[in-house]
Amino acid sequence: GLSMRSLGFREAPKRKTLRVRRRRTRVIAILALATFVVLSAYGVRALSYLPRFSIDRIEIAGTEAVEPELVRSFVETKLESGSFAFLSPRNIFFYPRGAIEATLREYVPRIESAKVSRESLLATAISVTVKEREAFARWCTRGFTESEGAAIECYAMDTTGYIFAPATTSARFATSYVFEDSIS
Repeated sequence: GLSMRSLGFREAPKRKTLRVRRRRTRVIAILALATFVVLSAYGVRALSYLPRFSIDRIEIAGTEAVEPELVRSFVETKLESGSFAFLSPRNIFFYPRGAIEATLREYVPRIESAKVSRESLLATAISVTVKEREAFARWCTRGFTESEGAAIECYAMDTTGYIFAPATTSARFATSYVFEDSIS
């Protein structure tokens, strides 16, 4: 047998099937979409770190017994997370407003509530307005030490019974009530 190939004739090239062409088109479309998404995400990340969209000033209001610098330094630490963040935590649109409000109350027990806001959409300053707890009454405990005998320690307590700070002799209380018990 003589075949067509041995005579120098080539077989007609096989046409790519419609299925193969569609698959290739889908793969190219998916790769193009993935590239677009990655480049868009990188663009948003780069924009989030621009100085014109970064918080550059922190204003503190409502403090009396709490040092404003303590509140400011706490907010600064929340804005400087210290670890890699895809979006800048200092960005005026993405800063952790809710986390600052919630954790500030935990960090400074004297603060009853905190509200973080900005004046306008593109403002680069944030305002932190705090409401401090009001001392309603004293809560005193008797501790015993070997050298002194009974030692009395007093703390400030608000109307809900939350003990939030050591009571000083100069502190003003809403009532003259003094509660006594152990704190535990």
